[in-house]
Amino acid sequence: DMLFTGLDRFIFFIDSLSFALIRGLSITMIQMILIYVLIILLCWLTEEKRTKVIIASLPITLSLISFSSYETMQKAAQKKIVAYSVPKNKALAFISGNKVLYDFDAELLQNESSMLFHVRHHWWNCGVKEETSVTGNSNSVRLPIGRLLSFEGKLILVVDTAVEKISNDLENKLKVDLVVFSHNPKVYLESLRKYADFDEVIFDSSNKPWRINYWKKDCEKMNIAYWDVTEQGAYIKDFGRALL
Repeated sequence: DMLFTGLDRFIFFIDSLSFALIRGLSITMIQMILIYVLIILLCWLTEEKRTKVIIASLPITLSLISFSSYETMQKAAQKKIVAYSVPKNKALAFISGNKVLYDFDAELLQNESSMLFHVRHHWWNCGVKEETSVTGNSNSVRLPIGRLLSFEGKLILVVDTAVEKISNDLENKLKVDLVVFSHNPKVYLESLRKYADFDEVIFDSSNKPWRINYWKKDCEKMNIAYWDVTEQGAYIKDFGRALL
């Protein structure tokens, strides 16, 4: 028991060090294997300066460079809409190239441990370098029923306010590509259809399960595609240009 206790304390001590975690680094399993093989070859080269070791190292180096170049082009072309599965929190991200526009609850943003576990590793994997909040952003506008966002030619409506409270502020019916229900709003899909046309709905993890089940029944009746983050996990849709 003392051995395990000591081991646990040592692990937590290492984890508490500022340099224990290399942030922003993301490599695939193949890249990791190639790097280890290259390290072994370089170590061998220091002991025995043989031409065949140098020749063996060259294709591995070229492969790593090719992998890196391909990933860089892939990340530059990505356009992703993401709803992360963070219990009791809204966590929406819109990733374009190496930039992300996010709509997170303040509680989540202040919890770095939760951000690291649920969000940041994915951002590193996507090569995100620049982070911007939707608050005050020119691509986001606040409406009586929630927030309307424009992202890469797509319109996303985040509904977090009861539809019954809407007056006549919306003169024209909205045409949106995606609707996100957040923070358990008292909304009926039939009522929402009076204000917006949509074919796909996301229920994020800040909603109550009983209300999600109610919305699901309405979606099935109205033939609307839906995604329940609490049950199905994070919603990730990439409509960027695919690379061969």
